[in-house]
Amino acid sequence: MSKVSTITSCFRGEKYLEGFLNHLPHQTMFDDVEIVFNHNEPSELETSLVEEYKSKYKNLNYTIEDKVIPLYAAWNKCISKSTSEYICVWNIDDLRTPNSIEVMSKALDE
Repeated sequence: MSKVSTITSCFRGEKYLEGFLNHLPHQTMFDDVEIVFNHNEPSELETSLVEEYKSKYKNLNYTIEDKVIPLYAAWNKCISKSTSEYICVWNIDDLRTPNSIEVMSKALDE
C-alpha cells in the first residue's frame, strides 16, 4: 500500500497532460505515491500519453469514462479506488515542488 494517493480527473487536458505525467516521477517520495486518475472522454493523444506513462511506472490506477461526469463525481470515483493512507488532489495543470507530497505527508503524520 502506498502512503499517499493523488486524485486527478481530466477532460480535454491535452495542453497539460504530458507535462503533468512527466512531472510525477520527480516527487521525492514517488515510489510511495499512488496516482489515481479518472479520464473523461480522452482523445487518442491523451490515451497514448497515459499508456506510455503506464509502461514506465506501475503506480497509476487509471480509469476511463466514456461520457463526461462531473468533477466531484470523478474525484469520488478516485477516492473509492484509492488504497493509500492519505489522499491529495493533484490537477493536471498544477505544478508542485519536488517535495510537496512528502511535506504534506509528514505534516499529517505529526
